[in-house]
Amino acid sequence: MQSSIKMIETLAAPENINYVTVWGTLVGLFGLAVALVGLFLTYRQARSARYTSEKLRDEVDSFSLRRDKSEAIHNFSEARSAMEMAGIFVREELWRDASASYDEARRALLRARVVSDQMPRASKQKLRLMNEHLMAFSQKVDNALSGKGEFPEPASVRAAIRRNSDSLSEFQRDLHEELI
Repeated sequence: MQSSIKMIETLAAPENINYVTVWGTLVGLFGLAVALVGLFLTYRQARSARYTSEKLRDEVDSFSLRRDKSEAIHNFSEARSAMEMAGIFVREELWRDASASYDEARRALLRARVVSDQMPRASKQKLRLMNEHLMAFSQKVDNALSGKGEFPEPASVRAAIRRNSDSLSEFQRDLHEELI
C-alpha cells in the first residue's frame, strides 16, 4: 500500500509531467486501437449472424414449401380416392353416398390450396373447374334428393371423374418431380 502511494506521489510530481503525459497518450491510443478492433469484430460478427439467419430463413421456407407439396400430394390422392368411390356409388345409384364422397374430395382439394396458388395458370384453371364440378354435382344431388330436380346423368359423372382423376394424377406427378 505504501509503495502505491509513493508511486502516485512520484507521478503527480511537477517534474514528471512530460513523462506522465507521453505515457497517458500512449495508453489512450492503445485503448482506442483495442476499441476499434473490438468494434470491427462486433460488426463482422453481426454481419455473419445476419447472413446465417437469412440462410436459415431460406432453409425453413424451402422446408415449408416441400412439406406443403408433400401434403398436397397426399390431399390430391385423397381427392382421387373419394372421386373413385363416388363413381362406384353413382354406378350403384347411391346418390347420397356419392354426394358425400364428392364433398370429401372437395375438402381434400381445399386443403391443397396452399400449393395450388403456386401452380401454373392452366393447372389452377383445371382445379377451379374441378371444384366447380364437385360443388355443382353435390348441389344437383341434394336438390334431387329433396325432390327439386333430377339426378345427374351417371355416364357424364363417371366421365368427369375420369378427367378429374387424370388431372389430379398429373398434379401429383408434377409435385413429386419437384420434390425429387
